[in-house]
Amino acid sequence: MKDAHTDQTAGDVLIVDDTLPNLRLLSDMLSEQGYEVRGVSDGQMALDVVNLEPPDLILLDVMMPGMDGYEVCRRLKANEQTHDIPIIFISALEEVRDKVGGFEAGGVDYITKPFQVEEVLARVETHLTLRNLQAQLEVQNAQLRREIAERKQAEAALQRAHDGLEQGVKERTAELAVANANLKAEIAERKRVAEALRESEEKFRTIFETMQDGYLLADMKGDILLANPVAQADLAFLADAKVGDTVTHLGDRPLAELLTSPPTKGLWHEVKADGRVFEVIARPMADGPGPENWVLVIRDVTQEREIER
Repeated sequence: MKDAHTDQTAGDVLIVDDTLPNLRLLSDMLSEQGYEVRGVSDGQMALDVVNLEPPDLILLDVMMPGMDGYEVCRRLKANEQTHDIPIIFISALEEVRDKVGGFEAGGVDYITKPFQVEEVLARVETHLTLRNLQAQLEVQNAQLRREIAERKQAEAALQRAHDGLEQGVKERTAELAVANANLKAEIAERKRVAEALRESEEKFRTIFETMQDGYLLADMKGDILLANPVAQADLAFLADAKVGDTVTHLGDRPLAELLTSPPTKGLWHEVKADGRVFEVIARPMADGPGPENWVLVIRDVTQEREIER
C-alpha cells in the first residue's frame, strides 16, 4: 500500500472483469474520484499483476472463463504477501449462497450489477479507510516498540556505568560522561518521537472528524470509547447514547449480534429505527492480551432504500 504522505492519488485499485464495458465503466468511475486504476480481463493475469505490484484494493468479477473470481481470491489470501489486500466481489449474481461463497473465499464485500455509482464509491472508500486506519495503528505500535527497545538499551548502558565505578575515579568520570551523553541523546530522540506521534495523531483526528460515514470505537461490553461527529448523531438516534455510555443495541439489533460476524467476511448488517435504515459493519481491533475493541462503521442508507423502492 502506498504511503499516504507521498501518494497523490486516493488509492490504487485493480479491476478484474472479462466484460470490457464493465471494466471501462468502473475505471472511469474511480478515476474521476482520484483513484489510480488498473484493469485486467482474466484471473491469471490478475495474479501476475498483483504479485508484481500489489494494489490497495481489488474489485473482482465472480464469473470469468478459466479461473473464476473465487479461486483468484483464495490464491491471493493464501499468499502472505497479498493476503491483507481487501477484495470486493462484483457480479450480477444475487443469490445468498453466491455472496456467502465470496465471503468464505476471503472477500470483504459484494457489489451487484448493474452498478450504482454512489454504492461503488462508498464501499471502495470505506474499505480503503479501514485498511489505512489499521496501517496507522500498526505504525504507532511499531514506534512504541522501538521506544521500549531504546529505553532498555539506556538502562543497560546505565548498569554498565554503575559496574565500572569500582575501577577508579578517572574511569568512573569517563563512564558517567558517556552515560550522560547517551541519556541526552535518548531524551532528544524521545522528544522527536513524541512530536512525530503528536503530528500523526493530529492528522488522524482531522481525517476521523471529517469522514462522511459514522465511525466509532467500542469494547466488548458496549462502552463507547470514541466516535466521530456523524457517529455521535447516529448513536443519539439509534440508541439515545453518547460517547462514554454503554450501548446494548443499535436500532432494532442487539449490539452483541453486530459484533459476532467474522471480520474477514465484511458482512454489512441492516439496522432499522423509526422509519430510517442504516448499514453497520464491525471489525475487531486487537490491542493486546486483554479483551479486544471493535471499530464500527454506520451508514444511513434510508434515501438509497427509498430510491431502490
